[in-house]
Amino acid sequence: MALVTIEQAKADLRIDDTDHDDDVQLKLDMATGIILDYCKVPANKWTSDTVPFSVKASIILALRSLYDDEASNPISPAVIALLGRQWDPAFA
Repeated sequence: MALVTIEQAKADLRIDDTDHDDDVQLKLDMATGIILDYCKVPANKWTSDTVPFSVKASIILALRSLYDDEASNPISPAVIALLGRQWDPAFA
């Protein structure tokens, strides 16, 4: 199950039609993967009901970054700040 629904994603991106659904879904999947990878958590750790709001907000911010400007870094300072409690740093 998705942590952020396509309806939530489209609402944030202010998309009212279905013309861009495939692109939104692709970038939503990418953003979700990027955030889960950053947090070093398995994809099944949370459901849409249990995902922390900070993680959901981070996915939406990463999605917005990917959708608006594919060349920008989806792990922005805002995302890093939101994920402060979720991030599990790895030691080399």
